[in-house]
Amino acid sequence: MRVFQSTYVGRNDFPKSLPDFLLQQCFTLEFIQSELGELLRMAASINDGYGSATFLLERFGSAARNSRLHRAGTQWGQWWDSVYLCDYAAQPPFRRSVNRILVRGESVHQLERVIHAGPIRVDRGRRRDEKVMISGALTLLTNAVIAYNTWKLHQVLERSREAGQPVPSDEILAHIAPITFRHINFQGIYRFPLERYLDRLLPSVRCQKITAGAK
Repeated sequence: MRVFQSTYVGRNDFPKSLPDFLLQQCFTLEFIQSELGELLRMAASINDGYGSATFLLERFGSAARNSRLHRAGTQWGQWWDSVYLCDYAAQPPFRRSVNRILVRGESVHQLERVIHAGPIRVDRGRRRDEKVMISGALTLLTNAVIAYNTWKLHQVLERSREAGQPVPSDEILAHIAPITFRHINFQGIYRFPLERYLDRLLPSVRCQKITAGAK
């Protein structure tokens, strides 16, 4: 079975030479332009904090299909979706860039699954603050691995330059992501010298020491 992503075209610009399953005649630029002011006003409300995106999605969701603003927003999204698909199909550099970003994103997710391999306990992750703490801790550890890999790659490149060995160009290095993790033992025990950075991690402790010294 072959699956095709439909491309949306204007009602007055429907080409007859392409198969119907690739094109959907769904929007008119004149209608989008007539409601453009309302669309921009809604976007400004979200940007300036006068209305939340959740509230507006609930108000202009599928139940508001008869609303002109809902129709204009849907058609505008279809229009930009078609522009993106045309760029993706017609521009190989853009297509490679998008695919590289998607692959790196999936690699980061794979790294996160390796760091936290087991399920979250039943008594954890129920409240919002617990979810924020778990997500933040996982993001912190993931960034630590990426930073460590970046540092090691930099060391290798600097040693190669000092030894006069050939170094890949910046165009090639742009395709190398520091997300590998096979060289890291996630089951071991790591000790971090927190006492060295205690004053920065807990400023209140530093203030207490100063107060005690003054007495």
